[in-house]
Amino acid sequence: VQESLNKIRWQLAARRSLFFRTVAQLDNKPQKDFSSEESLWQRFLINLCKYRTAVASTVCVREAILLLGGNGTIETFSILPRLYRDSMVIETWEGTHNVLCLQILRDGLRFSFGRRLEVEFREGSERLRKFGLKQAADWVESGWKKIAPALERLSDPQWVGRNARRLVDHLGALLEVSSFPCEAGDLLDLYCEEISSDLRKFL
Repeated sequence: VQESLNKIRWQLAARRSLFFRTVAQLDNKPQKDFSSEESLWQRFLINLCKYRTAVASTVCVREAILLLGGNGTIETFSILPRLYRDSMVIETWEGTHNVLCLQILRDGLRFSFGRRLEVEFREGSERLRKFGLKQAADWVESGWKKIAPALERLSDPQWVGRNARRLVDHLGALLEVSSFPCEAGDLLDLYCEEISSDLRKFL
């Protein structure tokens, strides 16, 4: 039970950090020129946030249902079955996973995507080190080095068609870790450990 609850907690904490990062950038730098580099970066964050938070919602509610066994599936026992249906609707309402991920990578060809990501990850790593989270900072730096070469293949539609979701997932995870709430360091280590295995499979 503790393991399942921690799985729910670190996923929600990660996606929440991405959400508030996005809101902060929209508030601090409102855009009028929607073709500018900053506007395209914000568009990337919005689409990434739609995709990552919607997926996490369904995964976490499903995990909660399984914690309660058969009772978890009975609507008269809890609201979880309704939340599960709602979360599935949100996943498609915000744009299907494939559409959002392909749009994110298409937009990446319209501005200095790699350079902006590098700056974000460097600043995130420095912030984590400042709060004594060296392991997470090392994870962000090494993860970026491994994934950065993949950005050179964004102009190859066949490669993007086969790898879009996995690439976007890894970029999302790196951004989530780099902006993770520092007071939740125990969850951060669990998150890095979980994502690292997926990153090795991808590369």
